Amino acid sequence: MELPPRLRRPGRLHYRYRGHHGQPRPVSQVVNGEPDQIAARLPRQLDLSQRHNWQPPLSGDIDIRIDCHGRWFHCGDPFTREKIVHLFCQLLRRNGDDYFLVTPVEKWRIQVEAAPLLVTEVDVDGDELLFTSNDGSQFQLDEQHQLSSLPYRDGTLPVVEVRDGLLALLPRHYYYRLAELVHWQHGCAWLGAGNQRQQLPMLE
Repeated sequence: MELPPRLRRPGRLHYRYRGHHGQPRPVSQVVNGEPDQIAARLPRQLDLSQRHNWQPPLSGDIDIRIDCHGRWFHCGDPFTREKIVHLFCQLLRRNGDDYFLVTPVEKWRIQVEAAPLLVTEVDVDGDELLFTSNDGSQFQLDEQHQLSSLPYRDGTLPVVEVRDGLLALLPRHYYYRLAELVHWQHGCAWLGAGNQRQQLPMLE
């Protein structure tokens, strides 16, 4: 099946090849990893609840970089489509110090300067805090979602764990907002109450 015209480049042809019995051949064997192409090859109904079962072989390295502010770049140019960024955030996977975009049939290694995700909203209701990250996750502070500080260059960055070892950067304006809500006890700054009670990391 030929891809839509908007995904073609002049002088290049892009096809989705099929193997035996009409089944799709792993696309990493026949096309390069371009952001629009990766997005176009995804199923229309993508079941993210099954992403831990996706185990494709490594397709290669793709020139995608997430900088220390959570901004996405491809070949040095910033991503301009927020929908693509949101989609790719949902496809992120961490393995040790390496980060990948993983689909049911592709696995592309990318570069991450600090943390791959970004906190986009913090809702405060008394002692309860609700965080939203740019992969669409919403969560409260608990054992699976811990605040911490990430060493970066000569200082540290505030982060919170979102899922499966993936950290989200906490922008400074949210950090300072949380700093206004802390309760001091024995020289430590505490946020929340009950199961949400955590220390606010001090930044260097």
